[in-house]
Amino acid sequence: MRLYLLYIIASISNLYLILFYWGLSAGFSNTLPIAALIGSALLFVVASPIVVFNVKAGALIGLLCCSVILFYNAFFLFGTITTGNHGNPAKYLFLLPALTNFFATMYSIYILFKEKSSVVHQFSSLTTKYFAAGTPIILSIIYLVFVLGKFRY
Repeated sequence: MRLYLLYIIASISNLYLILFYWGLSAGFSNTLPIAALIGSALLFVVASPIVVFNVKAGALIGLLCCSVILFYNAFFLFGTITTGNHGNPAKYLFLLPALTNFFATMYSIYILFKEKSSVVHQFSSLTTKYFAAGTPIILSIIYLVFVLGKFRY
C-alpha cells in the first residue's frame, strides 16, 4: 500500500510540475522533460496497477520510471540552486515532487533487494485490488478524452 501511494503521489506531482512549469503550448527545449513526462505517465498508468498484484514486478517497473524522473529532478534542482535568486523561497516548493520521487525510488530499491517478500498482501479482497488497479487507468483515460480535446461538448 505504501509503494502504491508513493507511486501515485510521485507520478501526479511530477507530471503536473512538468506540465505547469514547462507548458505544452511553446514546446520543449530539450528531451529531458519529455522523458520525465513519459516516465511519470508510465509510473501512474503501468507501475501503480502492477504493484497491486505483483509487488516485485511493480517495484522494478517503478524503479525504472522513477530513475528517469530522477534525472529531470536533479537537473531541475541544479537549475533552481544556480539561478542566484535565493531570496524567493517559493521556488523551493517546486522541489517537493523531487522529494516524493526520491522516496519512491529508495523504497522501490528497498522492496527489490529485500531478502524475503512479505506474506501479508497489500489489499485484502479481489474487489479492492481491481478498484485500486483500475483507478489510475480510468483517470488517465478520462484525462486523455476530455483534456486533449478528443471529446468536446
